[in-house]
Amino acid sequence: MFVIMNKFVTWLNALLLFFSLGFVSCAKDTVVADPYADWQVRNEHYIDSIADVAHANVTGDWEIYKNYKLDFVEPGVGIVSPELGVADYVYVQYIEKGSGTVPLYTDSVSVNYEGMLIDGTVFDTCLDDKIYDPITFALNDTGLREGWKVAFQHIPAGSHFKLYIHPDLGYGNADYGDIPASSVLIFEIKFQEVIHPVGPDGRALRSWKMKNPDICRQMVFI
Repeated sequence: MFVIMNKFVTWLNALLLFFSLGFVSCAKDTVVADPYADWQVRNEHYIDSIADVAHANVTGDWEIYKNYKLDFVEPGVGIVSPELGVADYVYVQYIEKGSGTVPLYTDSVSVNYEGMLIDGTVFDTCLDDKIYDPITFALNDTGLREGWKVAFQHIPAGSHFKLYIHPDLGYGNADYGDIPASSVLIFEIKFQEVIHPVGPDGRALRSWKMKNPDICRQMVFI
């Protein structure tokens, strides 16, 4: 009887080993899908759909703002005026439109914000103003993403809104940290206040006064 039990245990162990090897083999054969497959095409389709929704403006809470640099392009003899496309605008959906001052290019803005990709991946967050102090950005800072500069010269302080930025006004075709190349940038922003410069050296630069600076990495800069 003891011999029979030993044979049974040996057989059972062999059977379990067989199945475990089979599972390992299956696991090795499993291909993990690339979350960024066809990323550029997916982002192009996404921003095109946002542009369509913004132009239709069925809900009445969308605004479209043109890249301010295009206002300085004047056609001359033999020069064709540039044909504007989706990449020449930023798209803003107001959650609440404020009634404060609209900043100038020489001003700074104090904000709380969260940045994400089209798949919902959050790459930067300090949106909750009950936890985080606002961050201050100078709009004419050379490192600030162009899409922010375009948008904020139209938006009144006190606004809470979503900002959609084409890759050409974001990080373009280069990877940046956790942000893949050719990414549409989506921000939810609480615009707290405008800070005016006082004197030639009074421009407010980036403010690092945060209660948790490790969370918000200020990915709107180079």
